[in-house]
Amino acid sequence: MTSSHPAALDPAALDPAALDPAALDPADMTWPPPPYRPPVAPVTDAHGVRRFDGATYATTPGYRPRLLDVQVPAGDVPFPAVVWIHGGGWLDGDRRYPPPTVPAALLHGAVLGAGLALVSIDYRHSLGGTVPSPTARCEVATPFR
Repeated sequence: MTSSHPAALDPAALDPAALDPAALDPADMTWPPPPYRPPVAPVTDAHGVRRFDGATYATTPGYRPRLLDVQVPAGDVPFPAVVWIHGGGWLDGDRRYPPPTVPAALLHGAVLGAGLALVSIDYRHSLGGTVPSPTARCEVATPFR
């Protein structure tokens, strides 16, 4: 009996030497997925913008943790926030990569320049659960309404 799995058809496609380990996200490669990622310290750029990258906002057993990135304008007051939900038709995409039609510098610059914080979230793709799972998971990132 032959397997229909693509890896079984082309073992050369799984050549570990072809992978760039620096490009792999350990949270996406660990099984079972860790329940959360420990928060990282914020990084402040030359303009005073603080970045918090890879904070866990939700977990589901058997699925990678959902992460978010936050950028906060310079200043000490609370800022209203824009929540960016990346495109991909609920099938793919990543919080870290806006589409080519909306370059990151343009998106981030416009939001932060308006005095708003930017929260970019990952969500559970539809292959990891049926609709409305992806939208319900996005709501977890915005508990205050």
